[in-house]
Amino acid sequence: MPKTEASRAKSPVRRKVRELKSQAYREAILEAAEEVFLRVGFRDAKMSELAEAAGVSTGTLYNYFDNKEAVYASLVEAAHLDMLGTVNSVAERVSEPLPRVRALVRALLERIEERGALLALFMQMGAVTETDIRSVCGTEMEQGYLHYLGLLTEALAAAAARGQIRSDVPVRLLCSALSGAVNGATFAWIHGGQPPGFAEEAQTIVDLFLEGASPR
Repeated sequence: MPKTEASRAKSPVRRKVRELKSQAYREAILEAAEEVFLRVGFRDAKMSELAEAAGVSTGTLYNYFDNKEAVYASLVEAAHLDMLGTVNSVAERVSEPLPRVRALVRALLERIEERGALLALFMQMGAVTETDIRSVCGTEMEQGYLHYLGLLTEALAAAAARGQIRSDVPVRLLCSALSGAVNGATFAWIHGGQPPGFAEEAQTIVDLFLEGASPR
């Protein structure tokens, strides 16, 4: 094979290697940024601290992010995409209404437990209730959370139509009651030191909700 053809054959491989290396740097930076933002606070964090924690030079860090706001935005985007992928997968996989409700709550708590540090950062930034999501995390994260509530509402509506839960209460209120219980448990878990096993509480949370949502 002529040298020029050999070079062309190798270029896609080299490009793939560069892409993988770039992705590894980004992931390392974002992982380190969570820890730094949580430890010193977003407002006091410096790009040099993020670089040191990630094990890269400050110059390398600026090759990937223009400023710490861009780092934070990438953290939010990653969390948003992760949540959407998770809940959409559950909705497609579980067809029965009440098992879908349980699976959606369980999946959310699993993600919360996995990303406890990031959620603690959001709370540190001022996200305490659903109304704070847009101001702290942006419109995409808010839309993602509304999408999750929509899936939960659809499952509850289907359960009500089958007589599995109360139909004398608007489904939006049932969804608010359940999501409120999840949010309250999450708030307590974060401020309680994030003990392991939080996802296991999904069963109890849904059971407590269903006792009040049982048909009358």
